[in-house]
This record gives sequence, C-alpha cells and structure tokens, in this order.
Amino acid sequence: MIFPLFPVEIWHYIIDCFEGDDATLRICALVAPSWRYRAHHFLFHSISIQWTNCRRLQDVLTHNPAIGRHVVEVEINGVDNVLDDEGLWFTPLNDWLTRNPDLLPEHLTNVRLLELSLLNLD
Repeated sequence: MIFPLFPVEIWHYIIDCFEGDDATLRICALVAPSWRYRAHHFLFHSISIQWTNCRRLQDVLTHNPAIGRHVVEVEINGVDNVLDDEGLWFTPLNDWLTRNPDLLPEHLTNVRLLELSLLNLD
C-alpha cells in the first residue's frame, strides 16, 4: 500500500485518536516505523505486571530497548519480602531495590511513577 506524503504530525494526530484502543494501536505499530513509535507511546506509557513477571519484563526490554523509552508508569503487584522479619516495618525502598537490581532495567529511563502493591501481609 502506498501512503500519500503527509507530514508525520498528521499521522501522529490520527494515531492519537486511538488512545485507549490497544487493538488498533497494535495494528498501527505494524504499519511503519514512525507509526510504531507513536503507537508505542500509548501502548507502553503505563504497565502493570505481577512480581513474578519482572524477569520477563527485563528480557523483553533487553531485546526491545526502544519500548522502555515509552514507559512512564510501572505498577508491580504481589511484591513480597518488603517487610522485616516481624512483618511490622517496611524495608527502606532504596535497600529493597538495591537487593533487587533486576527489577528496574536500565532501559526504563523515563519512569516517573513506580507503584508496588503488597498483596499478602502475614
């Protein structure tokens, strides 16, 4: 298919209309590199994963580092072992992240919000 030569801003405006429609954005990402970049802006702006999938996220970002530039918000559910032995106090987040360096791969340079959700408090 041959596309008319429109300025890239026009294509971005059209893709912007599909914000929230992930199925359509995934299709747009396959059309052309400039479409992929703009579609990924919406598809990967905010991600929510289970704690057990952090390693998989790291693998995905290692093989597709460009995706990481689009991630601004990360929610990780099911985070365990953040409480001390007595289950009363939170371990300082900096210490916890230091012990879990694979959690935030180097590719997530634009993250502005990291939300950790504790599901099981014994």
